[in-house]
Amino acid sequence: MAYLYGIWGCFIAFAVSALGRLIVVRRIRTELAAQASTSPGETISDETFMELLKHHKSRFPASSTRALSNALIVVQMVAAGTGAVLIIVAQFQPHSMSHLIAGR
Repeated sequence: MAYLYGIWGCFIAFAVSALGRLIVVRRIRTELAAQASTSPGETISDETFMELLKHHKSRFPASSTRALSNALIVVQMVAAGTGAVLIIVAQFQPHSMSHLIAGR
């Protein structure tokens, strides 16, 4: 049961950091639009996330927004890795579903 709580915790951490990254991307687009002196209704072109970060880094060499984005990426990768490890380890427990099915 502890594995299940751990897996759910990893899922929640991953989901929260993904939502945070969506907010950060919106903030990056707003900063780039303000820098380019565009009108409020005009948006930045649809770039991929990595292109957007590279463009932002060229305009703002030291940015707390990009540092937050990088931290959220790290949180997502750690949560995904930990969740995968917990799923694999949980399969080797004596009361896992695969053992119950194979035992019949």
